[in-house]
Amino acid sequence: MGALKPTVKLNRLKTNVYKRFLKSGRSVHFLYDKEFDALMLMFLNPEESDAVVYYVDDYVALLYNPENKEIVGIQIESFQKSFLRRHKNVAKVWQFRKAISEEAPEDFGDLIIEFEKRKPELAREVIKSASPLFPDKFTNLTHTYNFT
Repeated sequence: MGALKPTVKLNRLKTNVYKRFLKSGRSVHFLYDKEFDALMLMFLNPEESDAVVYYVDDYVALLYNPENKEIVGIQIESFQKSFLRRHKNVAKVWQFRKAISEEAPEDFGDLIIEFEKRKPELAREVIKSASPLFPDKFTNLTHTYNFT
């Protein structure tokens, strides 16, 4: 049995949703599935769009809307097991997230605020680390904007 072939070419995926997300200053939607060890970064509310997975390597994929071919997120499988081991900057930020969630916070609100402050840093490091696998038009946008 041969490998599955993508239903759309990588260079046909569009970046308009991603551009609007970068300009909006909104936070990335993080979804981490501990059992599956997969991290998803969504540029839209996950309920707003269906997504098809387009693998750019064994573990990293772009998520796109099948109707309009717009990139709506990134999925990284084997995130803790494999991806973090290869990308130390991401691992450092991820370990901070893990450390603050394991502590018994005196004020849960402070914990949430601290994690929210770190989300842009985590998103920036994940996208920067995975961007060599993505189309040039996506990578060029990533380097243009700062995830504040």
